[in-house]
Amino acid sequence: MQRHTRFTIAIAGAALAGTLALGAVADASGDDSGRSDRRGRVPRLTDEQKCEQRDRITDRSTALQLRLDGLVLTVGELRAAAETAGDTEAVERYDRQLARVERISERVVARTEHFEVWVAEHCIVE
Repeated sequence: MQRHTRFTIAIAGAALAGTLALGAVADASGDDSGRSDRRGRVPRLTDEQKCEQRDRITDRSTALQLRLDGLVLTVGELRAAAETAGDTEAVERYDRQLARVERISERVVARTEHFEVWVAEHCIVE
């Protein structure tokens, strides 16, 4: 399998994992008022359950951020090697991949911060 294909798969996997983790953080950080999907279903977790799972959600978010940071380093190294080799198409591809991973990383950070604020406002620290 070609190198760029493997990293495309890795980025897609990180994006999928990030989307799932962000969805969990977003779901856990909201309140139940006025939130439903197109079918009228409300979120399954109560505020108490969200508070109980705050450590798990924070751990998943931290693990995802570490994976994304490692991916940025790896793709950055590949970009530098492609630039040294003069492969402009690969450099452009790696630039797009880096931009995508950095956008995902920014969303993870923003949603994690939002979740931490929600936890501080709604959960009793034991």
